[in-house]
Amino acid sequence: MSDIRAYQSQLDSVRERGAARIARYASTNPEIRPVVEKQHQNYQESYNSLLQTGAQIKNRLSDSLGKFQVLISSRIPQSTLVTATALQFCLSAGI
Repeated sequence: MSDIRAYQSQLDSVRERGAARIARYASTNPEIRPVVEKQHQNYQESYNSLLQTGAQIKNRLSDSLGKFQVLISSRIPQSTLVTATALQFCLSAGI
């Protein structure tokens, strides 16, 4: 997740460079502004989606780990533990 969050600074840098190019070429090419801004918007939306998906996956893994630790601490027989873990995986994977 930290790598995904750190990528926002790269997007900000690209946005700044795009703004500089818009300022430089807008007088000779007025179509550049909406094109560049739309590209930035698309990149940002993709990033936001990736960040949200990553957070959801992290939360699901954390929840699964908590359930697994409860199973371990309750000292359920090994065969039951394996079956329960496999069942939980299938349920979380939508199988």
